[in-house]
Amino acid sequence: MDEIIRSIADNGFFFALFVFGIVILCIGLLGKIKDIIDLSLTRQFLLVGFGAVVMIVSLVGYIYSASHSNIANVPTTWVEAVSTHVVTPTIHIEIANTQPTINTIPTETEPSTSTDILPTTSTSTTIPLPPTDTPVPPTQTTTPIPPSPTPAPSTPTPTFTPVPATTVPTVQVIVDARGGWQNTNVEISTNDVLTIQYVGGDWTGNANNPGKSRGENAPWAERTEECLPVKGQDSSLVSRIGGGKSFVVGQYFSDRILSSGKLELRMNDCDQWLGDNDGAITVSILVNR
Repeated sequence: MDEIIRSIADNGFFFALFVFGIVILCIGLLGKIKDIIDLSLTRQFLLVGFGAVVMIVSLVGYIYSASHSNIANVPTTWVEAVSTHVVTPTIHIEIANTQPTINTIPTETEPSTSTDILPTTSTSTTIPLPPTDTPVPPTQTTTPIPPSPTPAPSTPTPTFTPVPATTVPTVQVIVDARGGWQNTNVEISTNDVLTIQYVGGDWTGNANNPGKSRGENAPWAERTEECLPVKGQDSSLVSRIGGGKSFVVGQYFSDRILSSGKLELRMNDCDQWLGDNDGAITVSILVNR
């Protein structure tokens, strides 16, 4: 009983907190008794929960405080009792007939009042060693040299020899204004660079009108009929490759061709109006492959 009273006195705060939790819990449980106190159901639950939490916290604090106080109050007499029974070994060396004997006698920490050392009749003779004048050669340490790695066989660098561009000899052809599509017999391949340049001559798309052109669009031309190979470029020199789409050449043309076939030239005029044309021009054709 004395220990319980002492424990409550040492941890009075947690005991008071526990009692406070019990009171709050009882108020919450008795909240529906009209004569004592009238509480709603929500307030009842809040009081009951709060009281339970306060009780749990006070119990945990009490247990934690009591356990630490027990560890701190370990009597010092226990430490002293343990330290008085520590046995340290004492070594006595007895020398008889040059044969050493080592006896280990355990003694307590109290100082010993008797010393047992037996007299011996052994004698020792020290023989000096003659000095050595010959120096000891230093030990040489040879570090092995690692073998050099075998070089990997070199990969030959490929050599690319550029292929020279092939140039087809320049061809000159005469394009008649009264003719339709005229085959030049020049074969064009894909990615060839085609160059067509005016050399000489002139023509007209209407012999009744004055003035002639040299392959370019005639300044007096106003024809925009759908029958023209290239609309709006009356009397100009036009071309096509392999019967494909027509394009304007004029007095000079140079570009990379993305199609293949025979090169054809003509005046840009409707087929039904070729009869009133007049003249011809000469052009040079150069193909770089």
